[in-house]
Amino acid sequence: MGISHNIKCVIPFFVFLIIMSFGENFKKCRKEINLSQKDVAKKLGICQSNISDWENDVSRPEYEKLIQLAEIYNVTLYQLLGINEPR
Repeated sequence: MGISHNIKCVIPFFVFLIIMSFGENFKKCRKEINLSQKDVAKKLGICQSNISDWENDVSRPEYEKLIQLAEIYNVTLYQLLGINEPR
């Protein structure tokens, strides 16, 4: 019981840490090219509050918006999501 209980506690926490980094990466990429949330929202044709929600890990962008964000920020999807690129 002790081992399986510990695993159940550790895995969700680890997944939570990975998920939390997405918003931070979105914000970092945006700030590196000196755009405001409003600027990005206008380019995507959405509300500024959507950008805020993504950066604060309240919600996640749709796949199409991820691709557009990567293009706007001039980064790969891997970089945008904070994932190591395969070699």
